[in-house]
Amino acid sequence: ERKGYDLRQQAEKEMKKMFGRDIDTAQELYQRAATQYKLGKLPDEAAECYYSMARLRLADDDQNGAAGAYVDAGETLELGSNPEGAVNAINEAVEIYKETGKFDRAGKQLLKIADLFENKLHESGKALQAFSDAFDVYSLDPHGTSSLRKCKENMAMLNAKVGNLDKAAEQFVELGTMCTEKNITKFHAKGFYMKAIFCHL
Repeated sequence: ERKGYDLRQQAEKEMKKMFGRDIDTAQELYQRAATQYKLGKLPDEAAECYYSMARLRLADDDQNGAAGAYVDAGETLELGSNPEGAVNAINEAVEIYKETGKFDRAGKQLLKIADLFENKLHESGKALQAFSDAFDVYSLDPHGTSSLRKCKENMAMLNAKVGNLDKAAEQFVELGTMCTEKNITKFHAKGFYMKAIFCHL
């Protein structure tokens, strides 16, 4: 804990220099401080270091690096049993990935947010929205077909779980139709159509 605090102070001192400040050195110090905080089981403090790294990278026009730091913050907060904080951090990364056209990465992080809402925060409505957002983002990725199916299936399963059976049935039918469009996935279609029928029983 003490080591983490000292390293973070050094990083902040480096950034306050009027001339000759070294962003790389400050980033390295924040990274080392975050590691020390994690070892000391202080996830909130570690996440703050990652937030500081993200801000530095944004100032240095390193969008990708900033998004990565926000993801690190989110994962640290998730492990530290702060799912709300994790969602907020990962959302920062999602916005950067969307702005820079990295739709596959944005979709992946939105799926992580959906999982947090569904399994840690138990907010089905927000989980469904995150799955829907992931679907929309993956639809912009030319290689996102399998991910689109995964999002739609997650939405259908969650709708069925919370009792939105008509919506679930509709989505299972859509999944079946999506599967018939390619030879490699045709054999999955029947299973989805059967699930749609079960929703109406």
